[in-house]
Amino acid sequence: MSKTKFKIKNFINLTKISMKFKDIIGSERALFLLNEKDNIDTVVQFKLAPVIREVKTKIADYQNARTKRIKELGHPVLNDKNEPTGEYEVNVENNEKFHEEIRVILETEDEIKFVEISYEELKGQNKEFNLPTFVYTDLYWLIKSPAEPSTAEPSTADYADKKE
Repeated sequence: MSKTKFKIKNFINLTKISMKFKDIIGSERALFLLNEKDNIDTVVQFKLAPVIREVKTKIADYQNARTKRIKELGHPVLNDKNEPTGEYEVNVENNEKFHEEIRVILETEDEIKFVEISYEELKGQNKEFNLPTFVYTDLYWLIKSPAEPSTAEPSTADYADKKE
């Protein structure tokens, strides 16, 4: 996985990352949860919008190709009355072929362009800001890690309750 930085109109530093398609799919839920989070700064929303659009498009293309292939290698699913339900399933004799094709797609490297977002930007002016752990792990490529506690300057509040 490699990251490349470049500028667009000297305004936004874009980062390009190459990652497996299965990781792109795996980050979808975390991206949408982050996008739905209350009190996210407008600048952060602006940074998120293009990456969410790009991920949505890539996943929609994958789903369309997958659905088309299921129809080609399968048959309509029938209900109890022997009527088509509108769904399809892969024929048993094509199951291995279908899963191998999907595995190849999921292991394929693809690129995502994005603007990195720091934890501080996400938190903004919110005193309390919590996200599920999976958001940080699934979006390791998008969210810059917060500064290590040892490098941060202690505030006077850190010492307020201590007695000498």
